[in-house]
Amino acid sequence: MKSNLIGFVQGRLTKSPNNSLQYFPKKWDEEFKNANKLKVNFIEFFSERKFNSKNPIWTKKGTNGYKENLKKNSLTAYAFTDNYIISNDLKHIKTKKYLKKLIKQIKSLNIKFLILPMYGKSILTDKNYISYIKVLKALTKNKGIRFLIESNISISTFKKIEIKVNNKNLFFLYDVGNRALLNSDPEIDILQLGKKRLKHVHIKDKNTKGINVKLGTGIAKFKKIFKALNKINYNGAFTFETTRQNDPIQTMRYNIKFLRSRLNS
Repeated sequence: MKSNLIGFVQGRLTKSPNNSLQYFPKKWDEEFKNANKLKVNFIEFFSERKFNSKNPIWTKKGTNGYKENLKKNSLTAYAFTDNYIISNDLKHIKTKKYLKKLIKQIKSLNIKFLILPMYGKSILTDKNYISYIKVLKALTKNKGIRFLIESNISISTFKKIEIKVNNKNLFFLYDVGNRALLNSDPEIDILQLGKKRLKHVHIKDKNTKGINVKLGTGIAKFKKIFKALNKINYNGAFTFETTRQNDPIQTMRYNIKFLRSRLNS
């Protein structure tokens, strides 16, 4: 797994008010420069739970700014997380129209993956998954982009969704921190997903209360996780969705060292 792409969620190199995890940086272009210095491959862009018209993704000027900064700092456009669906039902007509516009915008950046965090108003469970089949079928018909479900559902449920959606554009995102809170064995989950289904990994650690903590100090079973990823010859990317601590850039240096030591072991 030595050649896996590594990135971080937009805003994680910037101090945030009240230590909020999801924070869109006002000086977003500064993170591109620091990402280049840290020698990561990409910044995972995101949209907020409440629509923010100032997010560069919504305008041509903004996406051109992204393109310019990506090129200038030798970064790739790789993934985009849509947090809007956490506060807005994925099945609602308003959300569908919103996603249509978003997909058009991220396609203009040649982003490869659109991440669907299916929590909150769009929570996906082992019991309600049938209600999302229709909307997932419609979304995955969009060519030129692949869709990643981020959820706490069982792997057997994802396989059922995969069969019913019947589109090779749908994959699974394994969130190390969120799934650490489940009773499932990460090694078994990853082996069941296999290289075919698992296309992206979010790296973070949590304590027993579900609070993000410094990598390696929480309940995430990293040894088991990387053992399983090695077994399936995982070739997808890793995104740091980590806590910032007191110094966001220094913390990210620690994160990168933490990950690379496990990728090279």
